[in-house]
Amino acid sequence: MYYYCVHKTPSMILKRVVMILGASFEFHVKQHSEIQESPSGNKEIHMVFKILPKLNEKNQERPFCFYYSVKSRTLIHAHLSRLSLSPQTLEKDRMAVIGKCPELIQEMCVCFSQLMMLAHAGQISKMPHLFSLENTMKLFPMIFQALWEHKNPLLQLPHIDEDILKYISSKYHVKTLDKLVRLDEVNIVKGNMPLVNIQINVEVIDDEETNVITAGALVAASVFLSRKPFSSLMNMERISTITSVQLNEPKIMKGEVKEEKEGIKKKTSIWKPKSSNKGGSQIEDDIRNLDAVISQDEDSENEEDAKDDEDWDKFQNPFNKRQKQEFCGDYLADKKTQTILSVLFHVKNLVDKEEILMTFTAPVTPALYKFTLCVLSDSYLGLDKFKDFRLDVKQAPKQPKNHPQYNFSRTKMKRGKRLNLSRLRIQMTLQSLTIQIIRSLKT
Repeated sequence: MYYYCVHKTPSMILKRVVMILGASFEFHVKQHSEIQESPSGNKEIHMVFKILPKLNEKNQERPFCFYYSVKSRTLIHAHLSRLSLSPQTLEKDRMAVIGKCPELIQEMCVCFSQLMMLAHAGQISKMPHLFSLENTMKLFPMIFQALWEHKNPLLQLPHIDEDILKYISSKYHVKTLDKLVRLDEVNIVKGNMPLVNIQINVEVIDDEETNVITAGALVAASVFLSRKPFSSLMNMERISTITSVQLNEPKIMKGEVKEEKEGIKKKTSIWKPKSSNKGGSQIEDDIRNLDAVISQDEDSENEEDAKDDEDWDKFQNPFNKRQKQEFCGDYLADKKTQTILSVLFHVKNLVDKEEILMTFTAPVTPALYKFTLCVLSDSYLGLDKFKDFRLDVKQAPKQPKNHPQYNFSRTKMKRGKRLNLSRLRIQMTLQSLTIQIIRSLKT
């Protein structure tokens, strides 16, 4: 069904992609045992129709008009709108539908890439637009974060809803942002978000000249991805603010420093008569006990950090109770012609650094082209990365006709003919001998 829908409508908006996803036969009651039909659930579905705008439940196109398709599409819209459903009926169906969506979206992306490769090879007439593939890739973080594309990405953070966003966006309530940032859960979620840096190196798969890209040549793009958490960027900002404050502090003269030191000495001399050896020993014991407690706390923190590192890529969202690993989809595209150049790569093992080799065919006409490397996150909204690079395609040299490897001497040809004639003569003599032997045996 995905192949048919993508080939029929090469350019699809986001809601059309959601409609195709909801029409998957995996959401049918006969194919999905967790989805159940009940009279109360049917009544609640009709109530949700009135709440959700632009659901297009009256569409008569097959299979979008079937009941299972309308129900699954309604549950996906309700999930993205963060509507509260009844926990006994529709909430269970929503969790079953949402749990199946990532696999189906990935399969839809595979269909897109295969149809694009067939269009490049000239097997089909219509090529799917890059706009449609990007809308399909956007569904990954939208489904997991339970947000529409046009919503503010700050809604991914805990304790932030539509009402708080109004205060944050206004000028007179900026102080509430400091209170939100100081919350531990906000800092944890924001610190764990990925900060991806991209580097790309392009060369031709050739033995002689790898830097010269000719028309129609096979080009290899080495993509280097490095991932850091957002907490590293937050720490760098704190260090920069501290250094700026230190640089702006007024300089202290030598005389003022001496006076401050004398004042400190005088203040400490006041408390000397009251001190004794017993008090000093008690203070030393207290310091030792504090050092032991601090060392134990540091060891426990290190153990907790090690446990967290083991499950670094698994996280959970309050609107999606299933744990998920953080992936990203990479591909090369031409934004000018809205075409994809390479196969879609799903990077599933990006911890710190990762290298990917992507191959594509250079354009046939020589010119200076501008292509884009797209790295799309499947877990967060607003964290997609795009890097432009230029490709100088030159005219391919003509193939030499008089190359040494194509020149065969006449003597070698004559020797080959003689060998073939001798082999034929030997075969003829052997056949004649076998015929004579058979005749003699019969007589």
